[in-house]
Amino acid sequence: MSGDTTQVEAQQLLAGAGQLDDVANALTTIRDELRGRLEAEGQAWGADKPGTSHASGYEPQTQNIMDATETKVDSMIQYVHGIENAAKNFVGSESDNASRYGR
Repeated sequence: MSGDTTQVEAQQLLAGAGQLDDVANALTTIRDELRGRLEAEGQAWGADKPGTSHASGYEPQTQNIMDATETKVDSMIQYVHGIENAAKNFVGSESDNASRYGR
């Protein structure tokens, strides 16, 4: 392993994190719009037997989709924060090493 190096372009890493953050924000907007439209639509299928039969499958599935979307958005935001922190740590370590070893 001696002689192996790792090189990180912190600015590129931060730029990538910014792009992922843009995607997370877009997904949040889409999710919020979908939620609003579903709530505005209400229970259009009625309370009769066919309506309740439809609702028994539709409502849990809709909630599962909304929950999964929420999880994906949250994960992406955490990923963005992780990338940003990694880039800052690389820069900090590089600065410390340069100061310590005179590079």
